[in-house]
Amino acid sequence: LSVGMNLTASHTYSDRVPDGNMGTSILTHALEHRPWDTPYHPDGSYTIKDVDLLHYNLIQAINEQDVYNRNFRMFGSTYLAGTPIKGLKFKTSIGGDFMYAEDHIYYTAKHMYGNSVGLLTDARKAYTSVVIDNILSYGFSSTRGFAIDIMLGHSFQKDASSTASQTGQGFPSSDFDVNSVAAEYTDVTSGMSSWALQSFMFRTTLKYQSRYLLTLTARADGSSKFARENRYGFFPSASAGWVVSKEPFWTAHRTEFKLRTSFGVTGNQGGIGAYAYQTLANGGYNYLNENGIALMTQGNRDLRWEKASQFDIGADLSFWSGALTVSADLFQKDTKDLLYNKPTSAVSGFTYKISNIGSMRNRGLELTIGSELSGHGVLWKGDFNISFIKNRLTSLLDDNDIVTTDDYHALKVDEEVGSFYMIRMLGIYQDDSQVPETLYKQGIRAGDVIYEDVNGDGEIDTVNDSQFVGSANPVFSGGLNNSISWKGFDLSLFLTFSYGNKIYQTWTGGLRLGNGEWPAQRSEALARWTGPGTSSSVPRAIYGMSWNSTKFKSTRFLHDASYLRCRNLSLGYTIPPDKSRMAGMTSIRVYVAADNLFLISPYRYIDPEVNTSLDATKMGLDCMWIPQPRSFTFGVTVKF
Repeated sequence: LSVGMNLTASHTYSDRVPDGNMGTSILTHALEHRPWDTPYHPDGSYTIKDVDLLHYNLIQAINEQDVYNRNFRMFGSTYLAGTPIKGLKFKTSIGGDFMYAEDHIYYTAKHMYGNSVGLLTDARKAYTSVVIDNILSYGFSSTRGFAIDIMLGHSFQKDASSTASQTGQGFPSSDFDVNSVAAEYTDVTSGMSSWALQSFMFRTTLKYQSRYLLTLTARADGSSKFARENRYGFFPSASAGWVVSKEPFWTAHRTEFKLRTSFGVTGNQGGIGAYAYQTLANGGYNYLNENGIALMTQGNRDLRWEKASQFDIGADLSFWSGALTVSADLFQKDTKDLLYNKPTSAVSGFTYKISNIGSMRNRGLELTIGSELSGHGVLWKGDFNISFIKNRLTSLLDDNDIVTTDDYHALKVDEEVGSFYMIRMLGIYQDDSQVPETLYKQGIRAGDVIYEDVNGDGEIDTVNDSQFVGSANPVFSGGLNNSISWKGFDLSLFLTFSYGNKIYQTWTGGLRLGNGEWPAQRSEALARWTGPGTSSSVPRAIYGMSWNSTKFKSTRFLHDASYLRCRNLSLGYTIPPDKSRMAGMTSIRVYVAADNLFLISPYRYIDPEVNTSLDATKMGLDCMWIPQPRSFTFGVTVKF
């Protein structure tokens, strides 16, 4: 018998600053202030919005708030394992993940969100996840090169969370930042949820002379997120491998070759709530001065597992005893019963219904090349990988429908999931004679944006003239990792890249050119249309004209998000062992490293690798989010 245990604990504290589309967003509104704006009056008091400034005073916002997140986390596991008879093994393990988080948002009376009396939101969340696994395995091998491994398993997982939030206002002093001294509570909420997952697993692996490999697996997963009649899903898979280079006919010296293929089904229950199939109600509603409840979500007992069937064929090649390796995989993945919040008519009392809305297909090629060369004291290792993946929606609940997922994206059969759906900008009217009569009557003139009139009715509107104009998914992406070592020195470089994906800049503050009181970006103002032939991409500047900027979601603000990024560059030196031992240590390495050292991209704003949402249907949106930081590190690694 053997017993083991591991435990990890962490505490993180993060100060937060406003970003994205918040009214006090530091980055966006710093760009929108005028060059002569100042945060203070001569007497030291703050200048304020709509009196002295166009926007909120950002210095005031930072100084008069205390916003942070505190996170306590502990996770670990313990196990009991044994071998009762030869070849038969069992292992029982219990693991847990426990998290407690605090969100503290305090605005003093001087803060623009402090309501002149001070405002505090104190939110707490507790989360626990417990997993119990029981694994029984048996392995047998014969002297003739035949081997078999069989595994039976059972797993049970339960996740539970509780939340509580209270907002108070009216504090006797900015020194008090606890709600126990608030004059009143403006909002109090709490909630609890839990869900469970049970799995039964089987796997068998067959090998013959290390040349022929076959693995068969099956698992049945049951989730409490689905109704009883749809709770369990069955997910089989099979894979086979053939090490061709071990065949007697193989004569290529120091070269290995393996073919492999697999087919399997996986299930997904993520992205939906713990009680997704049930109709939920909320309390705290006033009915003739009596406390009552109201329905909040529309249940769906027909909800079932999202299933993905994937076929893969691949090959592995190794040359010169591993000096050069190549792996290639072709795959097709068909996903059906996609889980999504399907929009519904608001007259039903609900705006969406969680449903299995359709199916999609992913096809791709993944290529990995590795190398390891040495000579004259130099060791070089390199890895390069690239992926070409294309998806398309193959069915929806109603194949004729276009389902909009937000103001920028939509779903439609034969289009990519993650596609942008908006009005296409064709250019700039260079002369009044080019403007259609119906638009001319609306005040559109030379210098304004030309939008594509899809239905040809002479009008431009979102319903009839929106179209699919690109995708947030790249044509290909990958990375390059290189390391070189020589006489104690080591140098490593890690690059990542993406090509062909689009990103929409939702921030238009410096691009409106007269629509509102926002100052214009200098580059945009200098590139604007000022007469025939002066610009085909930037419209004229005219006060009060929303046509060119905010009236429509258009490709004017849709950009190429391709990039090449240096993730890490590091240089180190390991002191010779004899000198390290003189200092009482076995190893000493001194290094300097740079993370996010450079970024090359046609994207004209800050960072093309940001998203307001990780939902695959809503990717590729940027609102001047805080970019990934560039950091430089100097360190010493010591081993005793």
